[in-house]
Amino acid sequence: MPALHRPVGEGPARVPAPPHFPERGSGAPYHPPMADVEHTIEQQDARREALDLRRAGHSYRTIARMQGVAVSTAHARVTEALTAYLPRETVEDARRVELDRLDTATEHTLTIMTGSDDDELRLKAVDRLVRLAERRAKLLGLDAPTNARIEVTPTVTADQILALIDQAPDDDGAPDAHPGG
Repeated sequence: MPALHRPVGEGPARVPAPPHFPERGSGAPYHPPMADVEHTIEQQDARREALDLRRAGHSYRTIARMQGVAVSTAHARVTEALTAYLPRETVEDARRVELDRLDTATEHTLTIMTGSDDDELRLKAVDRLVRLAERRAKLLGLDAPTNARIEVTPTVTADQILALIDQAPDDDGAPDAHPGG
């Protein structure tokens, strides 16, 4: 970056023109040309569509094929859309949607398992059912420990100890007749 001061005898200082695109993290506002705004709107629409497809139960591979992009791009679009829109959705709504997807996958897997004569395919379906059940249990919090062992260490002050000593029985078994000394 050129210096903003000028040595003596070298004419007026030249201030560099600001760049069209400010540097990242510079804090300068970015005002994109209209073509960029239209492109951004198209990206938002693509993200929204990807999220809707994912909520409908489509895989990232299917979303990528439907949108004509790479699987990683489909995943990124869904993730970005979730970041933008999920705060409006409650956790319970998200859990319900995920449970519906697990139900659909479970039904499909059961159909494959019971309708196939191929032992290898049936074993794969059983494995898939176990994984779906594990996911359901995790989602619902069923894998949380049922018994928790908690140890509490009480903090006792000197005054409380002295009070306990005063209440302790004497050698004859009767409480101390003279509290405090």
